[in-house]
Amino acid sequence: MKNTLLGIIMAIVWAVAGQSSAAPPQRLLILTQGPDGHPAATHEYVAGAEILQQTLAAVPDLQVDTLRVDKTDEPAISAALAKADGIVLSIAEGAKWLAAEPRRGEAFAKHAEQKRGLFVLHWAMGTRTAEPIEP
Repeated sequence: MKNTLLGIIMAIVWAVAGQSSAAPPQRLLILTQGPDGHPAATHEYVAGAEILQQTLAAVPDLQVDTLRVDKTDEPAISAALAKADGIVLSIAEGAKWLAAEPRRGEAFAKHAEQKRGLFVLHWAMGTRTAEPIEP
């Protein structure tokens, strides 16, 4: 019985591994930024994104890219968002950042319509003022 179960598990793993190698890797985009005015070592967005990228490097069929939104122009941000299967926000006041540029809101709405992934870390969930939260 154990050998049969082990054989079935091995067959499933082999089949999944064979399928995944033919498919393009999933693309995860980590959006990050430089310091946001908090004391040093409290909101280390870039360092956190680097640790996350290094940790995920071992995941098969996953391509992880980081993009510093405070050093990248809007067309490049929009292009990166369009290619991503999943997005991680590691920025300050994510709702404010998202609402600051209409193309960002449109890109994230399209991302949601396509049922792609979104994960936010800490301060990327909110904003100081409530106005940009509703959209």
